[in-house]
Amino acid sequence: MKKVTLFISVVLLLMTTTAFAQDFNSKNARIEDYNLTPIPSFNLAKSSTRIRKIVSNQDTLFLYQIEIFSNGSTLKPLRASLTKAEIVEAREALTILLEQSKADANSKANYIDNEYKFESGFSVGYVVNNKKVSWVLVQDNKVREEVFFAKDINAIVKSFSEAKIRIEQLEKE
Repeated sequence: MKKVTLFISVVLLLMTTTAFAQDFNSKNARIEDYNLTPIPSFNLAKSSTRIRKIVSNQDTLFLYQIEIFSNGSTLKPLRASLTKAEIVEAREALTILLEQSKADANSKANYIDNEYKFESGFSVGYVVNNKKVSWVLVQDNKVREEVFFAKDINAIVKSFSEAKIRIEQLEKE
């Protein structure tokens, strides 16, 4: 009788543990961050970039995240998250924007703002002010907007390329 009771107890324990493990796995999300090179700015603003790997259930998501820190602000930095497909899209947009910026730098307009916007509120583009082109990353979270002036377009392209390569490396692991 003790053996039967022990056996039933072990079976019930295993069933409970298995049910909990399945429930846990359906609710669990594991996050891993992999830092990348920050995008340099031409003013005192700071950026932080990384790949965020999110594992939930059997699904894995990789995001390229850019945090924009206001110069001298006590506010939390704004964060943009782009998927690998959006990184490719942004790089293609930068190619077109670069060509447009050359023409806009010779425009008679005193000011031009040209940005490629994502649904998330993130945009990449340039501002021409009195024939001088400045490349910007903008994150608008509908409460406030942060504008990050990158050192140049090459800094942005390099960061997007580094992010895409790192995601592809992580996908293979």
